[in-house]
Amino acid sequence: MSSTFTTDLHQAVADVCQRHEFGLLSRLMLIAEVVEENGELGLLIGTSPKDMPRWDRVGLLQFALMDLATPSGDSDEGDEL
Repeated sequence: MSSTFTTDLHQAVADVCQRHEFGLLSRLMLIAEVVEENGELGLLIGTSPKDMPRWDRVGLLQFALMDLATPSGDSDEGDEL
């Protein structure tokens, strides 16, 4: 993934977070399913900063999974989109 893509992605998400008053964006991890031109499914994984260590990416995923596993209404943390 190019550094231009990473910079553009970070800026776009930071702008959306700011417009919706979610606070300042520190780090992000994007996981998206994409359909390639030949019709095959692919996985797009991006991080910002681009050189985010593997342990940091795993930590963000674990934090998100814990939040998703919490029954609705019981969590004080996280903002659902």
